[in-house]
Amino acid sequence: MARTAMWIGLCSAAMLATGCGSAETPAGLAAAACEAQAKSRLGGKPYTLDRAMLASSATDDGRGGLLLSAPIVVNAGLADEGTQQLECTVRLSGEPPSAEVLNLRFIW
Repeated sequence: MARTAMWIGLCSAAMLATGCGSAETPAGLAAAACEAQAKSRLGGKPYTLDRAMLASSATDDGRGGLLLSAPIVVNAGLADEGTQQLECTVRLSGEPPSAEVLNLRFIW
């Protein structure tokens, strides 16, 4: 019984050390690339984006890529704050995989 508890504890610690929603998964890698592209396009405007939600939305786009979508708050905390839908298409390739953003849209 003590061995089982110790084993569960070690496994739990290992899972915590790797982090949840890690960019190491294909969806996590795609979400990180989408966020980087969005940040670049926003040109320094403050924003909030739930990267885990973006990653969890990943679906096959039917052309060998991933389609991701999540709300993004642009000008977060300012008088002209607005929520939009971020939609991003990403292609993963190589080993280790790298992500290339094919399309990024801010939808009102």
